[in-house]
Amino acid sequence: MGGVALKVVVAGYVLLLAVKLWRAAVSLSDRPVAAADIFVATLFNPKGLILALALLPQDADDLLLHAAALAVLATVSSLFWVSLGRLIIATAGDRGRPWIGRSGSVVLVGFAGLIATSALG
Repeated sequence: MGGVALKVVVAGYVLLLAVKLWRAAVSLSDRPVAAADIFVATLFNPKGLILALALLPQDADDLLLHAAALAVLATVSSLFWVSLGRLIIATAGDRGRPWIGRSGSVVLVGFAGLIATSALG
Protein backbone atom coordinates (compact mmCIF):
# COMPACT_ATOMS: atom_id res chain seq x y z
CA MET A 1 0.00 0.00 0.00
CA GLY A 2 2.90 2.37 0.74
CA GLY A 3 4.18 2.01 -2.82
CA VAL A 4 0.79 2.95 -4.25
CA ALA A 5 0.57 6.04 -2.04
CA LEU A 6 4.08 7.10 -3.02
CA LYS A 7 3.27 6.73 -6.72
CA VAL A 8 0.12 8.83 -6.31
CA VAL A 9 2.11 11.54 -4.50
CA VAL A 10 4.80 11.48 -7.19
CA ALA A 11 2.16 11.65 -9.95
CA GLY A 12 0.60 14.66 -8.22
CA TYR A 13 3.99 16.35 -7.89
CA VAL A 14 4.81 15.75 -11.57
CA LEU A 15 1.41 17.17 -12.48
CA LEU A 16 2.17 20.25 -10.35
CA LEU A 17 5.49 20.65 -12.19
CA ALA A 18 3.61 20.42 -15.51
CA VAL A 19 1.29 23.25 -14.46
CA LYS A 20 4.25 25.38 -13.31
CA LEU A 21 6.05 24.73 -16.58
CA TRP A 22 2.94 25.63 -18.64
CA ARG A 23 2.51 28.88 -16.74
CA ALA A 24 6.20 29.74 -17.05
CA ALA A 25 6.04 29.09 -20.79
CA VAL A 26 3.07 31.42 -21.17
CA SER A 27 4.68 34.22 -19.17
CA LEU A 28 7.97 34.06 -21.12
CA SER A 29 9.87 34.51 -17.88
CA ASP A 30 13.63 34.25 -18.03
CA ARG A 31 13.72 33.24 -14.37
CA PRO A 32 15.84 30.11 -14.04
CA VAL A 33 14.47 27.02 -12.39
CA ALA A 34 15.09 27.16 -8.65
CA ALA A 35 17.69 24.79 -7.23
CA ALA A 36 15.15 23.63 -4.64
CA ASP A 37 12.75 22.54 -7.42
CA ILE A 38 15.52 20.55 -9.10
CA PHE A 39 16.50 18.98 -5.78
CA VAL A 40 12.95 17.88 -4.93
CA ALA A 41 12.34 16.56 -8.46
CA THR A 42 15.58 14.60 -8.23
CA LEU A 43 14.57 13.10 -4.88
CA PHE A 44 11.30 11.87 -6.37
CA ASN A 45 13.07 10.39 -9.38
CA PRO A 46 14.01 6.77 -8.71
CA LYS A 47 15.88 6.26 -11.99
CA GLY A 48 19.31 6.94 -10.47
CA LEU A 49 18.88 4.35 -7.74
CA ILE A 50 17.39 1.81 -10.16
CA LEU A 51 20.20 2.42 -12.64
CA ALA A 52 22.85 2.02 -9.97
CA LEU A 53 21.29 -1.18 -8.66
CA ALA A 54 21.00 -2.59 -12.17
CA LEU A 55 24.43 -1.59 -13.48
CA LEU A 56 26.72 -1.86 -10.49
CA PRO A 57 27.95 -5.38 -9.73
CA GLN A 58 26.83 -6.50 -6.28
CA ASP A 59 29.90 -8.54 -5.32
CA ALA A 60 32.73 -6.84 -7.19
CA ASP A 61 35.99 -6.11 -5.41
CA ASP A 62 36.33 -2.86 -7.35
CA LEU A 63 32.81 -1.55 -6.61
CA LEU A 64 34.16 1.93 -5.92
CA LEU A 65 35.77 2.03 -9.36
CA HIS A 66 32.50 0.96 -11.01
CA ALA A 67 30.55 3.56 -9.03
CA ALA A 68 33.03 6.29 -10.00
CA ALA A 69 32.78 5.32 -13.67
CA LEU A 70 28.98 5.41 -13.48
CA ALA A 71 29.11 8.83 -11.80
CA VAL A 72 31.38 10.19 -14.54
CA LEU A 73 29.15 8.79 -17.30
CA ALA A 74 26.02 10.19 -15.64
CA THR A 75 27.67 13.61 -15.29
CA VAL A 76 28.80 13.70 -18.92
CA SER A 77 25.38 12.54 -20.11
CA SER A 78 23.63 15.17 -17.97
CA LEU A 79 25.88 17.93 -19.26
CA PHE A 80 25.15 16.85 -22.82
CA TRP A 81 21.36 17.00 -22.29
CA VAL A 82 21.56 20.37 -20.50
CA SER A 83 23.67 21.76 -23.34
CA LEU A 84 21.26 20.40 -25.94
CA GLY A 85 18.35 22.01 -24.09
CA ARG A 86 20.12 25.36 -23.96
CA LEU A 87 20.87 25.11 -27.69
CA ILE A 88 17.22 24.37 -28.49
CA ILE A 89 16.04 27.31 -26.38
CA ALA A 90 18.61 29.66 -27.92
CA THR A 91 17.67 28.56 -31.42
CA ALA A 92 13.91 28.83 -30.85
CA GLY A 93 13.97 32.53 -30.04
CA ASP A 94 11.16 34.40 -28.30
CA ARG A 95 8.40 33.16 -30.61
CA GLY A 96 9.25 29.48 -30.23
CA ARG A 97 10.06 29.59 -26.56
CA PRO A 98 6.51 29.17 -25.20
CA TRP A 99 6.05 26.05 -27.31
CA ILE A 100 9.13 24.43 -25.80
CA GLY A 101 7.75 24.87 -22.29
CA ARG A 102 4.26 23.82 -23.33
CA SER A 103 5.61 20.71 -25.04
CA GLY A 104 7.55 19.82 -21.90
CA SER A 105 4.42 20.39 -19.84
CA VAL A 106 2.41 18.01 -22.02
CA VAL A 107 5.14 15.38 -21.67
CA LEU A 108 5.06 15.78 -17.87
CA VAL A 109 1.28 15.33 -17.86
CA GLY A 110 1.82 12.11 -19.80
CA PHE A 111 4.38 10.90 -17.28
CA ALA A 112 2.06 11.80 -14.40
CA GLY A 113 -0.67 9.78 -16.10
CA LEU A 114 1.60 6.79 -16.54
CA ILE A 115 2.68 6.93 -12.91
CA ALA A 116 -0.91 7.28 -11.70
CA THR A 117 -2.05 4.43 -13.95
CA SER A 118 0.68 2.16 -12.64
CA ALA A 119 -0.35 3.05 -9.08
CA LEU A 120 -4.06 2.54 -9.56
CA GLY A 121 -4.11 -0.18 -12.17
